[in-house]
Parts: sequence; C-alpha cells; structure tokens
Amino acid sequence: MEELNKTQLILLALLVSFVTSIATGIVTVALMDQAPPAITQTINRIIKETERVIVPAKQQATVETVIVKEEDYIVKAVATNSANVVSVNALARRKSRLGFTVASDTRRVVSPLGMGLVLTKSGTVAFPSAFLDTGEEFALGTNDGSFFLFKVKTRDAVSGLAIAEMERELLPAEPDPENDVPGVIVLDPAKAPPKDSATKTSVSFIDVQFVSAGSMKLGQTAVALGLFGTGERILLGTLSGFSKPTEKTTALLSITINGGAAWSGSPLFDSTGKVLGITTSTVGGESSAVLGEVAKTLLAGVIEVKETENASSNAPK
Repeated sequence: MEELNKTQLILLALLVSFVTSIATGIVTVALMDQAPPAITQTINRIIKETERVIVPAKQQATVETVIVKEEDYIVKAVATNSANVVSVNALARRKSRLGFTVASDTRRVVSPLGMGLVLTKSGTVAFPSAFLDTGEEFALGTNDGSFFLFKVKTRDAVSGLAIAEMERELLPAEPDPENDVPGVIVLDPAKAPPKDSATKTSVSFIDVQFVSAGSMKLGQTAVALGLFGTGERILLGTLSGFSKPTEKTTALLSITINGGAAWSGSPLFDSTGKVLGITTSTVGGESSAVLGEVAKTLLAGVIEVKETENASSNAPK
C-alpha cells in the first residue's frame, strides 16, 4: 500500500466500491426472495413512488383562441326564425281588365299589407291590428308560397297588436287568361279544403323566445326580418330609445331602421335570435315597435281562453 501512488490508490478505491456494490445487490436480491410478501410489496411501492417523483409525466397545455363575430350570431338568428315570418295580405275582389267586379266570382287577388310573426309551432300569429281595418278578407303567406285563412283571437287596442290562429290553406285559383293580370296572385277561398284537412306547406314553425324588457340595452343590435313574396329580407339597426307606457298606449321601442310602410309588422330580433319587438310604424327615419313581451302576454291570454273552452267542452254534461 505504501508503494502505491495517488492515482493507483484512487483506482483501487473505485474497484473496492464497485465490488461492494455488486455484493450488496446480490445480498439484497437474496434477502428479498426470502422476505415475507408484505415487506416486498412495501419496498416496491416506495420504489414506484420515488420514480414518480423523480420522473414526472410530461404534460403539454394547448391553448386555442376562437373569435366569434356578431355577424355569425345574426346569420344564425335569421336562419332560425325566418320560417316564422309571414306576410299579411288583404284579399280583394278580382276585377276584369275593364275594371268590373262580378258578385258571383269567388276568386280574390292577394294584396300585401305587411308582415306578422308566428309565435308558436301551432301557427298562432301576431301582427298590427291596423291591417284588419283595410278590408274584409285576409290571408297569411309563408315563405314556401302557401297562403292560409286565419281567425282573429284577440285585438288589443292599447298595444295595437292582433293575435290570430292560422286555419285552412288557400289554393291558387284556376287561371283566367282573359282577365288575370300577369304577376298578380289569385286565390279562391270558396275552394279552400276543410278546416281539419292536412296542409301542403313545407314550412315548420318554432316557438319563439322573447327578450325580457329589463335586459334590453340602448345601442344593442336589432335585426328586422321581413318576407316579400317568398324571399326574406333583413334590415340592421340599433335600439335607440324607450317610451314609457301610459293609460292609452303601451311601452314602445325606437329602432334606427327605416324600411317604410312595407316593413310594418316585421319582427325585431336581437343577435341571439330572441324577439325584441314587432314593428308598428315608421316616423322620422326610425321605427317604433311594441315590446315582444307584450305579444307574449297576449299569447298567454289566448292560450288560457282556449284551454278554458276545451275544458268546458270536455266536461261531462
């Protein structure tokens, strides 16, 4: 040992350490084979937990940014509610090219008055009651070209809204080449199918959702949805004001939309597709609209009366 230099002593120490490690491993394995199972399981658990701490699992977090534009909501709102917008039409007596009407002629010419909104799947409609002052016979038109007779259920003088139920479908009249005006739709109410018969319309209505008055905010987007013939149109504006209700008038919304008289009755939606109101008039470049909640209240009254009538008719006599 005294003859060994420093380098040789270090190498000797490493050799002894290596041999000792091997011997220790052999002894440990031999003892593990002879040890009771409980001790072996405990040692294995300690080893596994140690590995878990020393070598943690690698996790990568992925962050994805999604930008949703308001126009995407508007497109969806229009698609959801477009079938529920109907045209309100007067049915006028058909005149010959010479300007005469024949009392026995049951055919009627369709004359558009404005729009209405179907509130329920069953076809309950709200529209300005002023339309009913323009004639005697009326029909509702859907976006697939169908027309329906309807029955007025209530007419509210304060809000200026009427609630009606769609009934029999009207069929196109037989053409009269000598007297028909090109491009004018002619229907024949006298040949309408029975009330309970199946309709041919392909339109499916939905139960609309309403915006609560308390959640409306000045400056929020308003979408007016209209139906002209079989084509939908929209106008965009903002909610610009509220008017307080009085004894003779209901609360109204002011919207920065000026579509003219042709857009009377058009429903107003927010960007999520809920009903803000129903347009009743246009003054000074802005439109006034009855709150959607008013139509909701009138609808509830109609449903209540209908349920009462059904209960009475089904009651034992």
